[in-house]
Order: sequence, then structure tokens, then C-alpha cells
Amino acid sequence: MKKNFKLFKIGIFLALILGFALGQDAYGAAVSWTGAGGDNLWSTDANWSDGTTPDATDDATIGAGISVVLDENGTVLSLTLGAGATLTDDGNTWALQVYNNIDLSAAGASLTDTGTLNLTSGFATGAQTPVITVASTSTLAVDAFVIDAAAANASTVTLDGNMLVSSLAIDAAGTFNAVNGDADTLTVLGNITMSAATATVGLVTPPSLVIGDATLATSTTSTMTTAADADMAWADVTLYNAAVSLVAAVADDDMTIKDDLTLAGASTITDGGNDVRLVMDGAATQTITVSDDSYLGLSDLFIDGAATVVTTADDLTIEELDLNNGAFTQTTGTTYITAAPVYTAGTCTFNNLSVNTGVGNITWPLPMTITGDFTVFGGSNLLVDQVLTTIDNSTAKEFVFSGGTITFDDLTLAADSRITTNSSFSLGDGTGTGTFTISSGASFNAGTGTITADLTAANYTLTNSGGVDTCLTIANLATTGGGNTLTTATDLVV
Repeated sequence: MKKNFKLFKIGIFLALILGFALGQDAYGAAVSWTGAGGDNLWSTDANWSDGTTPDATDDATIGAGISVVLDENGTVLSLTLGAGATLTDDGNTWALQVYNNIDLSAAGASLTDTGTLNLTSGFATGAQTPVITVASTSTLAVDAFVIDAAAANASTVTLDGNMLVSSLAIDAAGTFNAVNGDADTLTVLGNITMSAATATVGLVTPPSLVIGDATLATSTTSTMTTAADADMAWADVTLYNAAVSLVAAVADDDMTIKDDLTLAGASTITDGGNDVRLVMDGAATQTITVSDDSYLGLSDLFIDGAATVVTTADDLTIEELDLNNGAFTQTTGTTYITAAPVYTAGTCTFNNLSVNTGVGNITWPLPMTITGDFTVFGGSNLLVDQVLTTIDNSTAKEFVFSGGTITFDDLTLAADSRITTNSSFSLGDGTGTGTFTISSGASFNAGTGTITADLTAANYTLTNSGGVDTCLTIANLATTGGGNTLTTATDLVV
């Protein structure tokens, strides 16, 4: 219940608005918890130092060791909890609206609410810059976390510490950043929604993101939705038993990761054909880790700038792999690709590579290394064009090709490689010279497959760079085109 002199406080609030409009600094009134009302309820006016519950003009403080129960929708300008102080709801989903800072920097402070924590820029003019400060021993856990601001009065929220929310919504011109980068973590147990083009996460200093909870027996389902041109960047991203669906308003909208991506437990990331582009552009080596029971399926993995991405994925499905001076290395599992890679410049190293040409012909534009099996299927053609493809592993690996024509312009077997196949493929793309090189200790057995050299435009060479300890076995060797020469090292062909 509000007292009559609340009208006086409304006048103060209007004066604050006027102060912002005039470009002047404006501060709220300091209000603290006294408990004089005889209970621990937020709504009891007498529990507060000015005899009335706080509102949007008040910097509210709950002192050390005090426990307060939120039993109505609350509104404050800012909120501070002392050491060991707690603010929790009464079991109902009350909303707490804060216009500026939330300070839980004192040890053991705790704010938990099953309702909505709304950080809203509520003044007529002037941007708000709330800072949420949470000590390592303190707790901030709410249901819905909303950053809401009109375009004319953007709200920039900065996290200093860790917080747990059931969902995150950033509307209009709201922005969310971190003070300490990957040391500040937002844990989300539900959806993330950015509903406007001007909404941003992490453009200044990205926080880390955790979806799901390693301590929960149940799984988490999350949809990450971005409006057209909204920007989302995180430091580390970790999933615990979480199923995440990426949804973009337009094709090739980005979600950027500056550090590592980890899928733990039984987790998934998919985009349901929404063509969301996952961008890895950290300044140092980044790692994608996918557990045995997890699945990572992307329309577009984009490795930008100096980023080097090392993936320990059990399996990784990518429709399109983009490299812009970056590097991609897979140490275990299989990479499944269904569209032509896009290289500005960069290098690729795969463990096992499986290419599906079912959607159309694929040309592979720049060098790659394969250390395991190489499988191509789908019915259309694959041209590994003007590149050096190296199969490098002392354990016997396989070429398995079905449907369409598989063509290598240059193919090199690194030292001690052992390749077997019963699949047919072509050497040379018919536009220039090419080589099939066998390095020291390497062996290749074509089995029942037919190897066809295209001599339309130039010579093609089968060469031995490793001496007598190499072995090339081709039962069916053919040529196509004419006027040029297939050169072979006689000690290699049996």
C-alpha cells in the first residue's frame, strides 16, 4: 500500500526525467531496508527507511544478513544486497524491474526469483548502462531475464560475474556485454531471443554462455532466435545435455564464438535449414569439442581471420565450410559435408571426410589433408581442383566412392600412408598438368577400381618420390583425351 506522500516521489521521478532531458546527471533516492514493519515482506511500507516500498526513483539496499521476500511486482532504480542478504519470491512469479545497477558484490548475497528480471531503460531520453555485479560466492538466479529499451534510449547491460536465467530476451536497442570476458558467464535453461536488428550481445566484450546444467538429470531445450542483422557474440559456449536450435530471420545471420565450443553429455546444435552461420574468429586457437553422444549440425561454419579451429568432434556435419585465412583441423571422428567449401585462403585437415554430392556437383577449391578414410556418395561429381590432397596415416585407410565422377587434380600419399580402394576415380581435370605422388613407405592398391588419367590438355604423371619401398598397384589403368602423355614410374605400377 502506498502512502499519500508517494505523490511527492512521483514529482521527484518527473524531475529525474527532466534532468535526463536536459543532459544533467540525475540520481535516485537512497532507500534501505529497516524491517520496522515486523515482517520480511517487500510490500510492507514500514519495512523501508522512507516508509514506503521502493519505486523507479529509488536506489534500494538490503543490508547484510537480511532476508526479504518479494510478494508483489517490484520496481527500483537500482538494487544492492549486502553480505549474506537474500531476496527471494514467495513462490509466485513476481516481476522485478530495475532501471540501473544490480549489486551482489558482497559475499553470499543472493537474489532468486521465479518471475521476470527486467532491465528497462525507462527515461524519456538518455541511455542507461546498468552493471550487474555478482561475487563468486553470491547467487543471481531468475526465471526470465529481459533487456528492453526503445531505440531512442538504449539500455547497455554489463555482467560482472555469473548469473542463471531460464530465458534471455533482448528487445529493441538493448545490448549485453561482460566486464571480464570469458570469466563472466550467463547460464540459460531455455530460449534466447533477440527481437530487433539493433539488439546485440558481446560486441564490446563477449560473456561466456552455458546452456543447460551439468547437475540436472533432465535435458534443456533452447531456441536461439535472432532478428535480421541482430549481432550475437559469445566467449566460450558450453552445452550440458542441451538441444539447441538456431533460428535466423534471414540467411547467413551470424552467431559468433570467440573462444571454445563444447557439447557435453547428450547435446545437439542444429539450425533446421535456417542457414545460420556459426563464426569462429578468435585471436588464438579455438576448440570445438563434441562428446560421443552429442551432435553438431551446421549450415555454415565460418572460420575468420587468424582463427585456428581444432575440433575433437566425434562427428561433425557441415553443409558449407568457409575459410577466410583460417585453419580447420579435425583430430577424431568424421566430418560430413554436403556443399562446396568456400575458401578465401586457409587450410583444412580432416580425420575422416565424407562428402555428400546429392545436392549437386562439388568443387573443392584449396588444399586439404585427410588422415583417415575418404568417402564420397550422392550421385553427383566431386572435383578436387588444383590442390594437393594428402592421405597421411600409417594405418590402412580407404577410398570409398559411389555415384558420379570423382576427380583428383593432384594427389599425394604422404610417407607410410596405406590406401586401399575398389572404387574408380579420375586423375587430372583436363585443364592442366597433374601428378599422383607416392612418398616414402607409402602404398596404394586400387583393387578392382579403374583409375583414369585425363590427358585432354596436358600430361599427367605418376611419380615415386620415396624410392623402392613404395608400392602402387593399379589393375585397371586407363586414359581419356589425346595428344598428351601419361608418364609412370615403372617400378610403381604392378
